[in-house]
Amino acid sequence: MTWHAKEIGIDVLLIIFGTVIVVGIFEFPELYAPLNLLALIATLIVLIWYAYDTHRMANQTVESALRPVILRQGKILDWKVNSTSDIQSNGFTLEFLNQKNIVKDISGHIIIQHKKYKLHFGNEITEEAITENGKEVGKKIILFEKWGWLPIGGAIHASYDNNKFEKTNKDNEIYLEYQDIESNRYFTKEDKDFCQSSGKL
Repeated sequence: MTWHAKEIGIDVLLIIFGTVIVVGIFEFPELYAPLNLLALIATLIVLIWYAYDTHRMANQTVESALRPVILRQGKILDWKVNSTSDIQSNGFTLEFLNQKNIVKDISGHIIIQHKKYKLHFGNEITEEAITENGKEVGKKIILFEKWGWLPIGGAIHASYDNNKFEKTNKDNEIYLEYQDIESNRYFTKEDKDFCQSSGKL
């Protein structure tokens, strides 16, 4: 049953209940005091219910306005995802884009062939120069297990250390957890078929 259907059902019950009380007062004057008390109690219950419902809807509106959404972009073939040892020669495979609102405290993992690896994150902000004989010969990105925050449209790269993993029975997946600016927690999950979903924790 949908929420609107429930609301209509509650309204119908209140109308019936109110009608019974009004008819009872006029038809049975000796029951005036108990029916009047019952009417007051019912009114109080209705007021509390509507106050709660209004508060709930206001919270949902605020949460919806603040909720961030991070999605992976790019292409993965046969779960050939580069580890940290492959980054300098082959570049990053994983890149995540913040689609909506400010996001903070990003962490996650990747599961490949029943091995669970922690993801490490970086982008141009964490680049460091590689020098040889005092000359810059390239750049490398320093990676972190947790990423502080991203603005709307901000992107981070991700990789993993192929020597550090836990065995698991789960299928291949990519999983992120993160928070909005008010510390509500969310996740993005990508399954073995590369289908992405996002929700609240």
